[in-house]
Amino acid sequence: MKRIVIFDFDNVIIRGQSQLYLVNYLIKKDKIKISIALQIYFWFLIKKIGFHISPLKIRNIAYKTFKGWTVEYFEDFFKKFNSEVIQNYYILDTCQLIKNHIENKDEVFIVSASLKEIVESCLSYLNVNSCIATELEVVDNKYTGFVKGVVPFGQGKCLLVKEYIDRKNFDWKSCVAYTDDFSDLELLNLVALPILINPDSRMRRIAVEKGWEVYDF
Repeated sequence: MKRIVIFDFDNVIIRGQSQLYLVNYLIKKDKIKISIALQIYFWFLIKKIGFHISPLKIRNIAYKTFKGWTVEYFEDFFKKFNSEVIQNYYILDTCQLIKNHIENKDEVFIVSASLKEIVESCLSYLNVNSCIATELEVVDNKYTGFVKGVVPFGQGKCLLVKEYIDRKNFDWKSCVAYTDDFSDLELLNLVALPILINPDSRMRRIAVEKGWEVYDF
């Protein structure tokens, strides 16, 4: 039976956090204010020591970095970032999982709060056709620094996944989801087969309590 299979991106398909890699790259290219970079680093530090706070506010601050960038410049910048950085962090075991699902005729798609330009760069390598990720607003061929639409994080991710599944005429009973983060707990509780990849200690405890499968890659 064909199934919908959902993969998170950061720490699931790639090792580490794409947004953190992006900040480092922006600093290297002198494209971000140090004050903004420090706020982002502080947020990641707080998350690492176990505080689960929404990233939406810090993302909105960070995306102001792209205000005024033309579409052409933005696309060229991310093409270089993806080829120089992101391609070095694929988790090969996850790539094999994706390949297995595709060979089983499952419909695989990626859902991530990371920027769409980052996630889309991996689709051809993974042989995946579609993704849902954060999009930024463009007006008159320039980025405004604001998010376009719903950010696929927490409840927003559930909403966007449900819309996708409804368009495909699937239902939750046929869904598999691979993720690592506590923010996806609502999604994991909805799907038929929730699986954790490289979860933190909090998610690992939840997985043990619920009897969910855990992969450590």
